[in-house]
Amino acid sequence: MRLALASLALLTGCNLVLGLTEPSARDDAGPPVDAVDADGVPVGPWGDAVALFTGLDASDERTPAVSPGGDELYLAQARATESQHDVYRSRRVATQWQAPVLVAELASPKDDLAPRFSLDGTAVYLSSDRAGGAGGLDVWVSRRATASPTWGAPSNQAIFNSALSDRFLSPCAQGDGVVLASDRGGGGHDDLYVAAGEAISLIDVAAGPANETAAFVTADCLTVYFASDSTGNYDLYVMSRPDGEAQFGAPVAIDELNTSANELDPWVSADGHQILFARGTGGIHDLYESTR
Repeated sequence: MRLALASLALLTGCNLVLGLTEPSARDDAGPPVDAVDADGVPVGPWGDAVALFTGLDASDERTPAVSPGGDELYLAQARATESQHDVYRSRRVATQWQAPVLVAELASPKDDLAPRFSLDGTAVYLSSDRAGGAGGLDVWVSRRATASPTWGAPSNQAIFNSALSDRFLSPCAQGDGVVLASDRGGGGHDDLYVAAGEAISLIDVAAGPANETAAFVTADCLTVYFASDSTGNYDLYVMSRPDGEAQFGAPVAIDELNTSANELDPWVSADGHQILFARGTGGIHDLYESTR
């Protein structure tokens, strides 16, 4: 796959600071730097994926995210009679995640999904088409005090939103950078975007009109995990760069986790040794975990 970059002049007055370069400079970017963990220790391939929950009903579970403290797992679960989702929370007891319960303060009558935590855990971003947005799914944020389990009312993050759908905002660099998925570019498919300050730029990671979505960026803004249907079904991919001034390398499929089903919605732990994702077919997904 070739990685091409096109600037998107949606907002002005700021320069992009995430170190992306012109497409011609990317061809020799070298191997993906998803070969070391957060401490620079080499890591191998991901191990066998195992189901995160057992005994849940046949509803659709998607978009997992673990809090920075490691004791809360947030996910989106489809309502029993609808395709729309609500945000649920599971708490860890010993090594086991408990049955998820609705996070009432984040709920709306519309679709609510794709929770992503700020690096300090005091904010959670979600995607929702609730009233008050710019159109389609929008990025919203809710905040809480450090020790509080209760979230404040979500507010629309207009700087990231367009008249189409904007989702999966994933923050990095202490809030100075984000990656998100959006279909604002037209063509009826999602692309990945990077933003720093008020500047937003497009990363086109496929040769054709495929969906690139479900972005997750590591805290240092150097590695992006995402899902793409460029081969037909959705698979997981990763692309990285060695430092903030360098270009991203070409996306690489995470072959050891990809199957004939859809793999979506990656979340990766800060040390780089744990990945959570959704796997399924026909609109029904379950959450899985793999370690390395």
